[in-house]
Amino acid sequence: MDRESIFRRCHLLVCSLFGHSYILFLDRNLIFDTIKSAVDRGYRTFYVGRHGEFDKLALQICKEIKNKYCPDMKIYLVFTSMTDMVRNKSGLCNMDCLYDVEPILFEIENVHYKRRITFTNQRMAECCDLVICYADEEVVDSGAARAVRYARKIGKEVINLFKKRRP
Repeated sequence: MDRESIFRRCHLLVCSLFGHSYILFLDRNLIFDTIKSAVDRGYRTFYVGRHGEFDKLALQICKEIKNKYCPDMKIYLVFTSMTDMVRNKSGLCNMDCLYDVEPILFEIENVHYKRRITFTNQRMAECCDLVICYADEEVVDSGAARAVRYARKIGKEVINLFKKRRP
């Protein structure tokens, strides 16, 4: 067995999912099929953002795939603020309804609050082998697009569903 094969057998494949706040003309089945294809290729660890429409849909689909096809799949919901993980005066926390995912928070204390989502998306890109995203890379101002360009720059495989949407 060659060195690459040994590495692949020992290395858990990680996929990160993030995208724009709003999604237009994106078929849910396309997201499902893309994530399921990653599972079929051996991906078992998924980092999912938690702010936009794409993130919420991707999380829902990851949970569905885990329940139906891949019980050993690990889903990590990536937080951008400690306040989301703290209980309020009523004793409620944003984590309470997320019993089937693990929270993760990158070191973001020194990042300006307006840059935290972009910063977190870039950390997600660094920690994975595959990025599945929904981002218009032509938009200069977009944090999601910046993160996708960064993922490509550092050599990550990127599947951008924005290019596959149906107008």
